[in-house]
Amino acid sequence: MQAAMQIFFYRPMSRTTLLLWFAVCSAAAAARGWLRIANGGAVGAGGYNYTVSVRRNLVHACGGSILNQRYVLTAAVCVCDENGPVNVTSLTVQYGTVNVTATNDKSVAVANVTCYPFARNVQNNDVAVLQLAAALNASDNSWSTVTLADTFDTDWTNQGVVVGWGVTEPYGNMSSTLLQLDVQILADAICSLRINYLRHLCSTGGDGGLCEGDFGSPLVVGGLQVGIASYSLGARCGVTGAFMPDVFTRITYYVDWIRANSQP
Repeated sequence: MQAAMQIFFYRPMSRTTLLLWFAVCSAAAAARGWLRIANGGAVGAGGYNYTVSVRRNLVHACGGSILNQRYVLTAAVCVCDENGPVNVTSLTVQYGTVNVTATNDKSVAVANVTCYPFARNVQNNDVAVLQLAAALNASDNSWSTVTLADTFDTDWTNQGVVVGWGVTEPYGNMSSTLLQLDVQILADAICSLRINYLRHLCSTGGDGGLCEGDFGSPLVVGGLQVGIASYSLGARCGVTGAFMPDVFTRITYYVDWIRANSQP
């Protein structure tokens, strides 16, 4: 996988200049046909072992991350609508493996879903906490807990990693192996031109991006989860650019709520 594109500029830049710069970069991305997360690298056994598969009827639907023995963090779009949680009876979490299966191996049922008030049409507040029906075994070293970021400031030095089992091309199949992709996190000044940056982070992955099945997965910087994969502004899944980034729920905006709703 090639390194994510980096662009450096001197401040200050006017809003008009930023918009022009976006247009040029987005056109370049489209012309180049940047590939999907399929071209990210496979995660080795034990890597990112706080990442889980959130499944519906044993079929992978979204990603998530382990907060503690009883709770998992994911995106509201995966398990909520405007009226609250979806029916939890079909939901399970598969953990402690980089290879998802449609079996009950390393699987635990979801007992309850807590949704932050969610607006699907604009995908604000795309965060939810899953309560597991049984606590994960503390002596099982196949899994670990994620560490959430308390603060996070974007700048041009921030490189992150997003992982997921999403489709490897538009309308394709889910990946059975956990994949990772290096991404460039955009500065708030850039993200804010299209997104509420207080609640979101934006990223570009020069060789890929988010697709169906990746949502709910963690965005990690320096070992800390800073975002939850939420949606993409790309023309098609897996294609990103400065003006069509992938969008993540910003952990630091919701971290107090997450912790208050995931007490073991």
